Amino acid sequence: MGPSLMTISTTIFGLMPIFWATGRGSDVMKPMAIPSVGGMVLSVLVTIFIAPCLFCAVEEWKWKRLQHQLPMQANPQRHSRFPP
Repeated sequence: MGPSLMTISTTIFGLMPIFWATGRGSDVMKPMAIPSVGGMVLSVLVTIFIAPCLFCAVEEWKWKRLQHQLPMQANPQRHSRFPP
């Protein structure tokens, strides 16, 4: 997470001077820089919030599934759908 955030932040800070440029070619560069910075900001949000939450949800699901399977392996008759 650290290296990706550093790469994203240097890209955003590197594109910032384009927003304040008023010289020749700035009218062409601004429309290219705006979506790039927007995509980088979105990737920061995905890296910080969505990916860790998704990881925790999957791990919790696996843990619950494992906890459900362990008692069945210990005593299969007790947790069987059909009585013996």
